Amino acid sequence: MQERYTIEDARDRLVELIERAAAGEEILLGTEPGPLVVLRRYDAPKERRSLGALKGRIQIASGFDDPSPELMKQLGLEK
Repeated sequence: MQERYTIEDARDRLVELIERAAAGEEILLGTEPGPLVVLRRYDAPKERRSLGALKGRIQIASGFDDPSPELMKQLGLEK
């Protein structure tokens, strides 16, 4: 269960709450009506993606984006 702290309480216990969040807990911070933010550990993305990783592995057929004659007729754009 997530623990909930007011912003004032969190300010007084910030180091402790950061350590707990780093250990994997999620801590809600907010005001009386409800939570405003969640304090949790940041996990960096596992691997970086590189541009062009699929280059040469995907082919687009000629005429891929040519509209069909039926569609042109339905839209009233037939030649």
